[in-house]
Amino acid sequence: MNAQDELKQISLLYVEDDETIRKQITHFLSRKVGQLWVANDGQQGLDQFMANKPDIVLSDIMMPVMNGLEMVRSIKEKSPETPVIFTTAFNDATYLLDAIKLQVDNYVLKPVELDELSEAIQKSARLLLARRELLSKSEELEIYWRSAEEERRLVAELMKVMMHPETLRDTELRYHIKQAEKVGAT
Repeated sequence: MNAQDELKQISLLYVEDDETIRKQITHFLSRKVGQLWVANDGQQGLDQFMANKPDIVLSDIMMPVMNGLEMVRSIKEKSPETPVIFTTAFNDATYLLDAIKLQVDNYVLKPVELDELSEAIQKSARLLLARRELLSKSEELEIYWRSAEEERRLVAELMKVMMHPETLRDTELRYHIKQAEKVGAT
């Protein structure tokens, strides 16, 4: 599967307070991802996340009302597996350390290079899709295992009954028990 097809399978929440940047990146993202939600600040972003459960979150750090770090902290409490990518003009080690503590997947500096942003989103999408496939295969294995266990249980029950022919006494049933080496010889 190529990168474009992978991105078309994901939904993304983009949170940015700068209107000019938001419009440019939104235009770029709307052609790349399957579903896109956009918010102007961290609180709107959190509300959008709770309402839509996007696959990936792309957010600025410094925003009014609620900053990106606070928003992601709330998101990670509810959905720790959700990949998060931060975009920021700040190169402050404190923000980077906070982002690492929140297990943010990537960090793209502003001004955003679209190729770099696309690469960061593709990396998160690949991991997300691989995790989904692994979960799907695990569920298939679980179903197969349950089915095999049920068959094993039924065979064990049948063998138990067959090993004790006295339990086969049924006036409506005619049967004949032969030794295994004689079966088919008659």
